[in-house]
Parts: sequence; structure tokens; C-alpha cells
Amino acid sequence: MYVSSLDGWETLLCSGYKPVTSCTEVQTAIGVYASLVANMTIQLMQNTPMGDVRIRNGLSRKLDIEPHRYMTHQTFMTNLVRVLMTHGNQVTVPKYNREGYLDELEPLPPGQVSFVSDGSGYSIMYQGRSFAPDEVLHFPLNPDPD
Repeated sequence: MYVSSLDGWETLLCSGYKPVTSCTEVQTAIGVYASLVANMTIQLMQNTPMGDVRIRNGLSRKLDIEPHRYMTHQTFMTNLVRVLMTHGNQVTVPKYNREGYLDELEPLPPGQVSFVSDGSGYSIMYQGRSFAPDEVLHFPLNPDPD
């Protein structure tokens, strides 16, 4: 009978909604995972008849050491993991130099990215610009089943 009274409901229900990601313990756990992943080396590998061989070239350096002009590998990967775990999707736009080589990887703010279904696929909208899925790096942690 206590739950059916007004006082019972007010006791059980908290005032105001807070997402679970605003909880200090959840943020701490996300930070631990992000730190663990960010401290891992990304190795570009090539399949050969003698087994997999690590590739050391400009692309592997770009991915593992200097993905963005203002970010180290660790800050880039920490951002990627944090966004994945709090929003479910992370989108990065590759930027190319005049010669057509990868210049940097620009992570997009998750609050400014939206996914638009077009019937047979989807596009990514960011600041009024539409990207095809093959123009960006889309890391889905929680893919949409539809």
C-alpha cells in the first residue's frame, strides 16, 4: 500500500532525470577503459606467405603516432573510446593533402553528427554537410538494427 500513496511514489522516484553517463563511477570506468585502449599500439599488418609482417611507413606512423595535428595517439584514442562508450557511435573524417596522402584524422563532435537513413543505406550529416559512409571512418559500438 505504501507505493500507491503519493509519499511512496515521491520516495521511489528521484527528482529530475540524469543520464547514467553523468554518474561519477561510470565516468571513472569509461576513463579506465579509454586509458587502457589509448596505451595500446596500433600496428599495420600485411599478410605474406611467411605470415603477418608489421608495416612501418607513413600511414602506420599517421595512425599510431600523429593522427591529428593537435592530438597525440593517446588523446585521439581516448576521445574515440569515450565517445563510443557514451554515445555509441564515433565518426572521424580523414583529411588529405594535395598529393592525396592522408594528412590527419579529424574526430567529429558526437552532438553535431546525425545519421540519416535513405532506404538502402545511410548518410552522415555534420554541420549541414552530408557524407557517404565510405567518406568517413564510422566506429559503431551500438549499431542500429534497422
